[in-house]
Amino acid sequence: MSHSLSPTDEEFLRTFPTDIRVARKMLGLPKTITYACCPACNSLYPPQDEDGVMIYPYNCTSEPCQARGGCDLLKLGSTPNRKSVGVPKRPFVMQDFHDFVARLLSRPGMEVAIRQSGERMRDETVEDIISADGVKAFKGPDGVPFLSGGQHTELRLLWCLSVDFFNPYHNKIAGKVASVGSIVLSCLLLPPDMRYKSENLCLVGIIPGPREPSGHEIDHFLRPLVEIMKESWEHGAIYRTHDYPHGRLVRSAIALSVNDLPMARKIMGIANYVDRNDAKEGNFDLWRVRTLQRVQEDARKWRSATSQKERKRLYNKTGVRHSVLMELVYWDPTTMIPVDCMHLFFIGLLQYHARTVLGMDSAGTRDAKVANTTVKQLEDARKMLHTSPGSLDLSALTVDVLKILCEERGISVKRSRKPHKGDLIESIKV
Repeated sequence: MSHSLSPTDEEFLRTFPTDIRVARKMLGLPKTITYACCPACNSLYPPQDEDGVMIYPYNCTSEPCQARGGCDLLKLGSTPNRKSVGVPKRPFVMQDFHDFVARLLSRPGMEVAIRQSGERMRDETVEDIISADGVKAFKGPDGVPFLSGGQHTELRLLWCLSVDFFNPYHNKIAGKVASVGSIVLSCLLLPPDMRYKSENLCLVGIIPGPREPSGHEIDHFLRPLVEIMKESWEHGAIYRTHDYPHGRLVRSAIALSVNDLPMARKIMGIANYVDRNDAKEGNFDLWRVRTLQRVQEDARKWRSATSQKERKRLYNKTGVRHSVLMELVYWDPTTMIPVDCMHLFFIGLLQYHARTVLGMDSAGTRDAKVANTTVKQLEDARKMLHTSPGSLDLSALTVDVLKILCEERGISVKRSRKPHKGDLIESIKV
């Protein structure tokens, strides 16, 4: 049997990619740009294309890093031709937004779904975020409502920005602790049953770990997206779509940013701020809702400060700093970041009110709330306390049983914190 290869196989092996970058290009994978991210201050540096090779600066030139003596950005890597080249130690890979929109609109049915959502927003009944007053009133560069302006062939898209951090090693006891972030855009013009499908979400980028950036550092990762959105809102871009194969003008804008509360504060550039003097004196009637004009004025003062010390003083005084999203002329942090319903209401306030304030953890039939083994333990403990309380080993009982025994005897159990087993035993002995 001959082991010689056919001419077809030889040609296949000759053209087979030997580098992941070549393979990505051949497979037509989403276009990306890789930035060099400073390990110390999170500043980003885009590459310079020199004959197909991405060249990065060797050192971080930001003011904080220069004050510390500089920070190295690169490590030794190689080109597809096996030549040595500097590659980022800490890369930040960002998906090309225009490439994503082009691929989204080239799929059949997408423009129809977007057009139908635009028609539904004219209804008075608010069944989706796209029908909310704030979205309807969102103005375009021509001064008229964004979604009703433009020419007949022009398409206008509104996007929701979400930034969240997670532990890639999972939240395990004694496990590794790290924090990696995701920047995601969802198109508000898609119907709800399509909006959050993975193929319709734009993963802008993954913020590298191992720590979560501070408030002003998060701006480094959002700035490239903001620059794209500035251009897209004002001038738009031409895309070849499924319904318009010769091209149509498409404008995009960020209308909302949905995040958990800590990230919402970072994106807004607003601290968890309360005037301590008014709070101490109980002057709650003097509290005022922040206005856009006040936030913008305080942000300008913070940005124009000449030193980090002065910026810190202003931030402590006003609770406002500059955010890169404020460079979008239409951005209003007082209205475009909604309340974090999941954490604040469902996981936070409602749970606290139901379990702690109303005491629903221990309300109703106690025996129905514990396991069968605990029910038997509770019954035996009741008998022992009634007949010969001195012979009962309270330390052998579970905390749930001890809590029920305390409540049955009118002993108050603090619900503000988890009671210690020893405290419950001492309360029963008294």
